[in-house]
Amino acid sequence: MRPEHDLNKIFTTRRYLAPCQSTFAQASVRLWKNMTDPLDIHERLKGERSPARKIEILLQACRELQYVRPLEALYLAQQARRIAKTAKLVEREIHCIRMGGICLYAANDLEAALAVFSDSLKRYRKIKDTVGVAKALQNMGLTLRGLARYDEALRVYNESVDLLKRLGDDKVLSQVYINIGAACALTGRPASALEAYTEALAISEKLGDVATQAQTMGNIADIYIQLGDHDKSIEWSRRSLELHRVRGEQMGVGLTLSNLGRVYQSSGNLDSALAYFTEALAVMTDLASTDGRARVLCQLAELYVDRKAYVQAQDFAQQARELFQSTR
Repeated sequence: MRPEHDLNKIFTTRRYLAPCQSTFAQASVRLWKNMTDPLDIHERLKGERSPARKIEILLQACRELQYVRPLEALYLAQQARRIAKTAKLVEREIHCIRMGGICLYAANDLEAALAVFSDSLKRYRKIKDTVGVAKALQNMGLTLRGLARYDEALRVYNESVDLLKRLGDDKVLSQVYINIGAACALTGRPASALEAYTEALAISEKLGDVATQAQTMGNIADIYIQLGDHDKSIEWSRRSLELHRVRGEQMGVGLTLSNLGRVYQSSGNLDSALAYFTEALAVMTDLASTDGRARVLCQLAELYVDRKAYVQAQDFAQQARELFQSTR
């Protein structure tokens, strides 16, 4: 492990619990002291005497912030950990450590996040907390995948599968199978990816989880593109599209329409591809999704290159470029 990822330093270095001149420390102090903050942490803690309740208040705020203001959320996780450690609440302390790892992951410091998740995994194992072990393994798998360490991610995911089966946690198990499928797809193992996605689909159907069914069907469609089976890819994409429409999930509708356009384009049916891309663009425009619009415009540019209509292709590419620049 590199020195900067030593567990004793992650929560105490200038980088994360920095002096007041740092951006993070200033933001943390504002959150902690500002009584008008929507989370109102300081006010909610003032009247609490129970350490367990204080920890829960801090962690709830951490969960609300971790993907939008991750460094402030990290500060809250550390405060909760200190309370848990003082009160000798071992299981809660480990949970606070793992929450800190999630904040680091959200801040895109994947190496530091991995070190924290590894530490929490060891601690969960020491107290024989099987549920905690399963959660830490999932966190590690996602982080390893983000670091493009796919084989390690798969080993961790497979260990998590065994635990989740013993625990009977089918909801989480289906998501782990989806993660396994994604890792296999990224490493050129479409058959293994298809097997994992099929497991995820079977579980989500048993649970009546339509959202996960739609997501998994779309993933299966992508695998059939890799396998060169356009007919099956179209079949699975249409099934996914139907479920997204039933649920009113417009982003899912837009993405699936875009994928259908991609399948038809790769099969040489450029007219059908154009129809699906055009419909996808309309959905993304209605959603005011700048990123979604830009990506569909890129696909339209590529389509018009295939049609040798270079002026139109350049126009779509320029529109996409302007949208991407606007999000910087």
